[in-house]
Amino acid sequence: MKRVRGIFFEEKLLGNSRHLVKATEYYSKHYIWLSELYLSMREKKGGSLSLNSAPAPFTIGESHFLGIGVNAYQHFDKLKNAANDVQDLARLLADRYGFLYQEDNFLLNEAATRSNILKALRRFAEDKSIQPHDRLLIYYSGHGYWDEHTKSGFWIPCNAEEGEVEDFVPNSRVQEIIKSISCRHILLISDSCFSGSLLVRGGKNAEGAFEDWERNKSRWVFASGKGVVMDGTDRNSPFAGAILKTLEENKEALNINLLADQVTKRVKFNYEQQAEAAPLLGAGHDGGQFIFRHKVDEAVLAKEREDKAWTAACLANTRKAYLDFEKDFPASTYVTGGETEQRINALEEAELWRQATVSDTIGAYRSYKRRSLLHLHDIEADRAIERLSLIGVEAAKPETENLQAHVQKAPPRVSYENPYSSTGSSFNRGRRINKNELLAYILSSFTILAFVLSIWQPWKTDKSQQQTSQVLPSTPIDTTKTDAPTAKDTNKTNIQPPITPAKPADKDSDGIPDGEDDCPYEKGIVAKKGCPEEKAFSDPFTGQMVEIEGDAFMMGDDKSEETNEKTAHAVHVRDFKMSKYEVTQKQWKAVMGINPSKFKCENCPVENVSWDDIQDFLKKLNQKTELKYRLPTEAEWEFAARGGTKTQKYKYSGNDNLDEVAWFGGNSGDKTHPIGGKKANELGLYDMSGNVWEWCEDIYHDTYKGAPDDGRAWLGEGALRVYRGGSSFTFAQGCRPSYRGNLSPRNRHDYLGFRLALSLQ
Repeated sequence: MKRVRGIFFEEKLLGNSRHLVKATEYYSKHYIWLSELYLSMREKKGGSLSLNSAPAPFTIGESHFLGIGVNAYQHFDKLKNAANDVQDLARLLADRYGFLYQEDNFLLNEAATRSNILKALRRFAEDKSIQPHDRLLIYYSGHGYWDEHTKSGFWIPCNAEEGEVEDFVPNSRVQEIIKSISCRHILLISDSCFSGSLLVRGGKNAEGAFEDWERNKSRWVFASGKGVVMDGTDRNSPFAGAILKTLEENKEALNINLLADQVTKRVKFNYEQQAEAAPLLGAGHDGGQFIFRHKVDEAVLAKEREDKAWTAACLANTRKAYLDFEKDFPASTYVTGGETEQRINALEEAELWRQATVSDTIGAYRSYKRRSLLHLHDIEADRAIERLSLIGVEAAKPETENLQAHVQKAPPRVSYENPYSSTGSSFNRGRRINKNELLAYILSSFTILAFVLSIWQPWKTDKSQQQTSQVLPSTPIDTTKTDAPTAKDTNKTNIQPPITPAKPADKDSDGIPDGEDDCPYEKGIVAKKGCPEEKAFSDPFTGQMVEIEGDAFMMGDDKSEETNEKTAHAVHVRDFKMSKYEVTQKQWKAVMGINPSKFKCENCPVENVSWDDIQDFLKKLNQKTELKYRLPTEAEWEFAARGGTKTQKYKYSGNDNLDEVAWFGGNSGDKTHPIGGKKANELGLYDMSGNVWEWCEDIYHDTYKGAPDDGRAWLGEGALRVYRGGSSFTFAQGCRPSYRGNLSPRNRHDYLGFRLALSLQ
């Protein structure tokens, strides 16, 4: 590989010459043509061609069109097809070749006066918005005139009178204006009699690669004939029809020479006129050619550049790289589909977690949970917080208490190496033993001794007093004492009392463990028959389920900037019931016995519950009520949030004024609020916008492609679950009925709750 002006070229052997070849690249909005760029390394004019002499990259800008077509002459024979030729060519060039279609650039019939024609031409010379790398195609279709005295040709405007040459537009004047236009490429197509007078006589066609033609400045004329030409009997003139046919059939890049050759063959075969293309006489031509390239070519190049930039961003894998990509390619599917955002979030997530683990403090882990968007390490953070909290409790205890706990929880096993052994001892190896380890070993020795004595106690009375005194000469046996050491003895020896094993649960105190008792709530009853219930369970959702009449509705929002809300599609929801309110902390506690919420308040929505937690809740609730409560499907939720069959098509659930119906980031004070504190929507449902996000049954999908159309939960493959509705921490955009969010079903947050649904048989 060789580098030329910052660009890498691959060296290839072509015939007897070495060449550098560079593939096509794309720069900004414009394409850079460098493909098949051959730089000969052979001697040239007495010296070798240096790599530094490689042509610089260039850009091709916008493609402009100026069309002049006159059918309705006031003093000359009327024509049939001139205006059609201009309009048809303009549309084809816009549709297939990326030209700008601007009707202000058309002068048709009465508008094509001498003054207007010259003004239109001068406008391209004076307009500062026309860039030097732009292209301009001028098309004239109308009558032409040849003056024998001056040997020059003219265009005839719509209002010119016969014989009044001063009313005509001379070809020489057109040439002068074209020379002053700064576009890199200008092609003048003239479909009129005597238009061949614009051509360079005897000139040779330019030779070279497409890139060379497009790099060099060009001024070309494509004329319909040297003399009188035909208007034709169809919609278009023979000349214009041949151009349109050739451009329609063309599949590749087409330069003006090739276009002229094909058009000439078509026209000459049918008519006695000779079309011809050549550089424009004295107008600044510099060996280039006008190239017709399909819009698809530009699209492919743009996609190639986008893919190349995306690969570079992924390799860099930095926040700046992805932000730069978003800036350069705002319409890319990587941007609109959210992949750049996901990668940026992942990088920020990794950095947040790294900072937390490096600090390894409760505050650091809490900061991670507060600042994280993905919450991938919430469970690990909770465990770390719990671990550090326990360490803090242990550190606060007196040293002796900690030591006693150490002895109880992790006494040295007797199978360990004897520290006083003459061989292999850790003491003999010179390791320093701290006082806590030594004291722990001594205490464990006393513990072992006490255990041996407790075993020896039952049979020691059968031995003689002498034997007994030999074992314990200074401690006479007192049979009135119990085996358990007294508090005084315990303090002396620092030995904890034996731990009594926990008794099996026995709620009715009848001596039968609950695990073996068929009726653990009534003393003495061991048979299932006649066993009373523990306590009558009252369904906390009685009277709170609103019956919703099903119907068809358009789910999603094509006008939204959020890709996952598209494409809006028809869904028919069946009749069902939905809870009027979000499930409260009191209701959760009635079923589960605990309240996991951060913002403690009985009538506030329960939060800090995961999708998996809710499945446990539903299982217990349905066992107790013998009903089939469930989470609403995503379609049911959106249908209900929009107001169902009573919808007023509000922006939010129940009102266009979000403050009327929702606790959200603009009014909540960053906390949840009691249910029903805002206005209900059309169906009598409260807090469908705001307060807490609400879990749905469905697995998350990026778009609605393939979604069920009958309101069922969309399951299948996927690791994330859907939540809806916005929360007290959400701003207005997220509180719309069509807005969708997703999280792992294991995630718990202080902004995540739910409401219930019931199917109707």
